[in-house]
Amino acid sequence: LQPRPSLATYAAFTAVGLGQGWLSSDALFQQLPRFQRTQPEGAALGAYMGGATNAGSMCALCLVALATIFHARTSQCVEDITVVVMICATVACLAFASLGWDWNIGEHSVAILALSFCSGAIGALRMAIAMPWHLRYDPCLISANLLGGTIAGCGPHIFLIGIQAGV
Repeated sequence: LQPRPSLATYAAFTAVGLGQGWLSSDALFQQLPRFQRTQPEGAALGAYMGGATNAGSMCALCLVALATIFHARTSQCVEDITVVVMICATVACLAFASLGWDWNIGEHSVAILALSFCSGAIGALRMAIAMPWHLRYDPCLISANLLGGTIAGCGPHIFLIGIQAGV
């Protein structure tokens, strides 16, 4: 029998789950009512954002599928770096969104749509790359990662509730 991971290991893998996945997508969609009032697309922006998110997911998963079809092998180091890059990309999406959410070209909210695309790709890669990465350590650590992602997903909602309550 394999020894159970320590509480510290479980907590570390939960922390890793905080930064990857659907956090940036959740945060963007949480601001949709404001975006619809201020952006050129108006009420149609949600549909465009959903399409961009799905396109990002599809592109990322197509790349993973092609790598699988052509039996592309990566080293453990590359996989480790990819997980770190996904975390950094999530933080970059959130930072860029806070600075450039109102950047438009003509009648299109290019920053919001680009961020929706990127957040969809990051979310899809979490399942395609990060979950198998966890299996190298201990399969039960996948639940720790999912817990971290769930906690991170609650963050924008709790923040918005606090803003609405005047906290």
